[in-house]
Amino acid sequence: MLLQVEQPKCLRGDNLRDWLQKTLAPHFPADSLHSIIPREWEAKGESRFFCSIDVDTPISVVDLIAREVKEHSRGDHHHFYADDVLAAAQGAGVVSGGWYWLYCTW
Repeated sequence: MLLQVEQPKCLRGDNLRDWLQKTLAPHFPADSLHSIIPREWEAKGESRFFCSIDVDTPISVVDLIAREVKEHSRGDHHHFYADDVLAAAQGAGVVSGGWYWLYCTW
């Protein structure tokens, strides 16, 4: 018996990071940087991570800003968890609902 192989929906982290930077620009100072970081249980290496994200409930950009990971943010460099960013992207209508794999490098 052969196992069935499916093609997952995979998002490139740089595309999501570009969306995040443009979307948050009006809410932060002009020089601000915005990073997408993994939760501690997601697979990660020195300069990349790969995670599965299932968005149950979309959130707004305002909700995303409220969920900034303050303990990682310094000055004008703001950090947000990948699942929160994808939920906000879904709330903004730039991705459809459901389950995704996200591959981020930096």
